[in-house]
Amino acid sequence: MINSIKRFLPHKRQDQRHYGKFIGSFNFLRLLSWNISHPKRLMNRLKWKTLFSNSKMKIKKYNQHLNGKHLDNKLSGKLGNFLKDGGLIVNNFFEEKKIDNFLNEYKNLIDKEKDNIKEKNSNQATVYKRINLYLSDALFDLWLDSSIIDFIEHSLGNKIYAREYPTLVYTKYLLDENLNSKDEYNQKYKGQNIQGPYFWHVDHTAGLVNLHILLEDIDNTCTHMQFLSKSNKYSNTRDLYSDETVKHSGHEVVDCIGKKGSIYFHNGNTLHRVVGKKNSSRLGLIFSFSTGSNIEFNCKNIFNGYSSSYDLKKMEKRKRNILKGLFPFEGVNDLIGEDLIKGTGQ
Repeated sequence: MINSIKRFLPHKRQDQRHYGKFIGSFNFLRLLSWNISHPKRLMNRLKWKTLFSNSKMKIKKYNQHLNGKHLDNKLSGKLGNFLKDGGLIVNNFFEEKKIDNFLNEYKNLIDKEKDNIKEKNSNQATVYKRINLYLSDALFDLWLDSSIIDFIEHSLGNKIYAREYPTLVYTKYLLDENLNSKDEYNQKYKGQNIQGPYFWHVDHTAGLVNLHILLEDIDNTCTHMQFLSKSNKYSNTRDLYSDETVKHSGHEVVDCIGKKGSIYFHNGNTLHRVVGKKNSSRLGLIFSFSTGSNIEFNCKNIFNGYSSSYDLKKMEKRKRNILKGLFPFEGVNDLIGEDLIKGTGQ
């Protein structure tokens, strides 16, 4: 009986813009209905202080921070746009030399993984592969760039922590046309094993910012990411959003393209997707940061990270602290219930 009643809730109703798994919406009643039915997301946003944002105060503090350091910062003056739009592209942020240094460090790993993908996925329409990285100076030069960390912390108004282990994402797209939600709903792609985030969605973590670094030139003829400007202002749902909903939203779709070394950010509550272009591939470096929510913990990835015998003890205190969820500090802990709490050693 409860399930029968649920079908009549505003966020469950199907129409030309909301169908199948694509029932995400910007309609006030539908959003209100979904958030009342799923209070945990709202509670998490309150817990991690991301439900309300004093943008003017954040911008003021960031500007004061930059003035205090007297730096020529490529992110200067851009925080307001990021807070307003939920996404930001910064062209040529990293020098080509620094990107090449990273690619040279991981060349053997990248080549090996690409060869494995060719053998295992020769008949697939799309490929989406996450490549785990070992720790190195070349990685940290990009992952924990001080000006980027400052920018993200001021955008969230809090200290941040690395949320996921460092990975490269390799995407290969072989379909003749762009995927769309209506065709997916009508099962046009059934049996094609579509891999990758090709449909409009938001991420689920409160207080989340994702950083993407372009390792090669990407234009509109290449597979790339898009975000929907200003969609971060809604109390968005976990459901996928249809192409029709996005088209009629009145908000601009922004293509995340640029030259090698360019970067782009998007807020976890901003709608985004990958748009595929036939016979094109994308090698992307993606880092995820949060104010402390949903930090990944994976023993295999810890092992992969330390496979180069990298010594985290040599890292400056602030940056090491950002990694403490993924790579915990040495020491003793007390096991209280199901939680590990730093012990006193007494």
